[in-house]
Amino acid sequence: IEDWRWEDAKPELLTPRQRQMMHTVALGETSGAAVSDGFLRVFRTDPELAAFFGLWFTEELNHFMGYHLYLKKMGQAWPAERGLEVAEVEWTPYSEDPMELAACNMYQELLGFLVYRSFSRQVKDPFLAKMLAQFAKDECRHYRFYEDVVMRHLQKNPDFRVTVLKVFLKATAPYNQVSGPPSNVLDHLTMGAFYFRKPEFDYFVETIEALTGASLRPFWEWYFEGVVAPCTACGKSTVQCSCTDYEDGAAPPLRNPTWWQQVSRKGPARPDISLDDWASHFAGIR
Repeated sequence: IEDWRWEDAKPELLTPRQRQMMHTVALGETSGAAVSDGFLRVFRTDPELAAFFGLWFTEELNHFMGYHLYLKKMGQAWPAERGLEVAEVEWTPYSEDPMELAACNMYQELLGFLVYRSFSRQVKDPFLAKMLAQFAKDECRHYRFYEDVVMRHLQKNPDFRVTVLKVFLKATAPYNQVSGPPSNVLDHLTMGAFYFRKPEFDYFVETIEALTGASLRPFWEWYFEGVVAPCTACGKSTVQCSCTDYEDGAAPPLRNPTWWQQVSRKGPARPDISLDDWASHFAGIR
């Protein structure tokens, strides 16, 4: 991503909500530094999952670079200490069972794919729309890999459906551990759910039904209606909204919109992290 024509980026075309959303997606990709060792440790006894980890980490690092370089173009680069605070989280793996962890990763990659795809269709900056669409394709490929692993395991172990359903109901994702206080977690949930419209919702529910055999559409409709206000364009709940353009330009009603500027980590200050230096190192090892 560092080789793209960054002079073509036009962050001034983003709405206030989209500018805030860039921080939410950047947090998700920054969490890769915190979760990666836990993923690899659990996957170390499964050759297929361990091998895929290398591809996953490389592409997620690319997403990390892309989002933070864009935040820099926005004039809202994170303080170095904020990124380090996320990276230093002592992340607790969702499970010590490789198959359950694969199911958790399947869930979060599915959400990443759907939210990035929907977000890409709303932004008016062609550069960012292209970047988000590319990252959505990456997340879809990651999701499909984990889905295949989980489906094969389900064929041999049908009772594993209960575990898969638990993963979806618990909304298992790194945000739960790297966001800080619960109010921040809820803000990020609200930000992502705003871009979860009818196409994304239908895909999500049909995936759950295919994996578990459980038809829970009424439950998920109730759940999302409690998270995001109805669409201001059509008046329907967001998961029933099929509007092409549904943003009204308003800022999101967050409890803590400046979370990305706040630092609480202890210890000596670290030198600034230069994303330009990171980019040059990446180019040098290719």
